Amino acid sequence: MKLHVLLLVALIVACAAMAQDATGDAAAVKAILDTNHVKGASIDKFVTKDSAGRIIALDLTNKDVVKDFITKVPSDIGRLTALQKLSIESNMLKSIPEEIGKLVSLRELNLGDNELAELPPAIENLTNLEKFDLRDNELTALPPGILKMKALWWLHLRGNHLKSLPDNIGDLTAIKELYMKGNALTTLPRSITKLANLTYFEVLENNLCKLPAELDAWMKKKDGRYREYQKCF
Repeated sequence: MKLHVLLLVALIVACAAMAQDATGDAAAVKAILDTNHVKGASIDKFVTKDSAGRIIALDLTNKDVVKDFITKVPSDIGRLTALQKLSIESNMLKSIPEEIGKLVSLRELNLGDNELAELPPAIENLTNLEKFDLRDNELTALPPGILKMKALWWLHLRGNHLKSLPDNIGDLTAIKELYMKGNALTTLPRSITKLANLTYFEVLENNLCKLPAELDAWMKKKDGRYREYQKCF
């Protein structure tokens, strides 16, 4: 009898915790919208929930370029601990808070087409990330912590100002697609040749004009015409 009572109490406590988490999720999204003066819209327009009411996807992509830009992500984002997919594409973000590192369930993160010049160190905590979109920002370098994203298979860096890649980029052995068109790369780290699963590799419109022989040979296997589309002036 006592065991049944204990199980019932545990169930009630668990249900209360889930309800509290779901309420906290909703409050966090509302805080983000309020911070950016997005008025008159239900949060349900932006989210997907699981069976327990937790928010597992948040889409703040700007689909109307004349209003409602997201310009700031408050620390409340860190409360969305069940989030698996987050998109804040095509906005005017200049920074991302450290609390992004609390979203350890994230599998997809889209920060493309913003004004980000750097990423917070806490980004290294997103070790379950599989797809990471950073296209069309102002990045000049990637944080070393990105090398901890061992599940990452899709990385989009097109249209930034990257001059180099981390020396140990080859540690990201799950990478299948790597997009780097339109940056300022003058060379590539030798470890990139360790990316055995790489099936699509885009490096057009960089400054890859005088690669070492080993890298040049590897690049020609990936794209025999890669040098024709470099900015070698």
